[in-house]
Amino acid sequence: MIKLGILGSTGTIGKNAIEIVKAHKDKIELIGIGAYRASEDLLSQAKELRPKFVFSIEKPTKEWLQEISKYSNYLNEEEGLKAIIENSDRILNAISGTSGIKATYNILKAKKILLASNKESILCMPNLIKKNIDLVIPVDSEHNASFELLKSHKHVRNLYITASGGPFRQYKEEQLKNVTKEDALKHPNWKMGPKITIDSATLMNKGIELIEASVLFDIPLEHIKILIHPQSIVHAILELENGSFIANMSLPDMKLPIQNAIFYPDVVSYTFERLDLSSISCLSFEKPRRETFRALEVCEWVASMGNPYISVLLGADDEAVKLFLEGKIGFLDIPILIEKALSSVNFHIEETLEDILKAVEFGKKKVLDLSNHKM
Repeated sequence: MIKLGILGSTGTIGKNAIEIVKAHKDKIELIGIGAYRASEDLLSQAKELRPKFVFSIEKPTKEWLQEISKYSNYLNEEEGLKAIIENSDRILNAISGTSGIKATYNILKAKKILLASNKESILCMPNLIKKNIDLVIPVDSEHNASFELLKSHKHVRNLYITASGGPFRQYKEEQLKNVTKEDALKHPNWKMGPKITIDSATLMNKGIELIEASVLFDIPLEHIKILIHPQSIVHAILELENGSFIANMSLPDMKLPIQNAIFYPDVVSYTFERLDLSSISCLSFEKPRRETFRALEVCEWVASMGNPYISVLLGADDEAVKLFLEGKIGFLDIPILIEKALSSVNFHIEETLEDILKAVEFGKKKVLDLSNHKM
């Protein structure tokens, strides 16, 4: 039995992971779950699956606490995180954004296997990740696909990771001036949380994944290529030195990479919908339009600079996306505010949790200050 903890269990990744747990109850013991809110979703998961531990960052109501105590041991965030890490073999960190950095740090310091869905923590702690790389199993569809391919093939010339292009793939910059939150949240292929969906629309998500792939697989940035692939069927491609290309293909459904990560290196039967090759009429690829979607070049520059720029970028993006979702800035303001925040960096940090979180907060505060000044 795999002893599994799920952090961020009520988000999109977390809910898909819960479906994997339910499909393989004979192979997985759910040790604990945690989420930001003490919500009905978290209560429902505890009631159905009876994990040993449940925590939330938000303080629960008295009634909610009384109800969940019937099924699990409820703990506050710090105690819950500690209990889940101590008692699990593998922990899925599906906490969204920079809020997941502390969890990754604690999981790897405890020498537990990290199922890495929180990409921000991979970026801002590259030395910790590389030092513990044998404990890290990627969960993102592109990185899990790359992980599978790279385990099986050598003599790699280039790694290609794909992007759908988001809802604005064919938009010109003029059209992007007036797009709304509702427009940006209509991802053509994937069902994801709001933060990552907006990052997909700006292509910031793909820029972040570019840096993530470099850290996880120790591949120079110049040998990692981004391809726009509107169908989201091909998730990663290896170009080998002999001129051949090897692709990893599946439906755009996160349950497959999550299951792969939970059971790696074992392979278990996939009981959900599978890709039917005969149903595919076209697979197309194109270069990203960097002049319109500037996030890719920003991320490449940040990667060349390292910390504190990476941590500031992550905080700045978090805050800029939040402001856009709140209707306080426009879509094209997101990259502008991020670049301005990066240009104001005038300090150095060590790769400690405290320093990293300070740099993240610097990015958030700078974007907030700039947006207030702009308004």
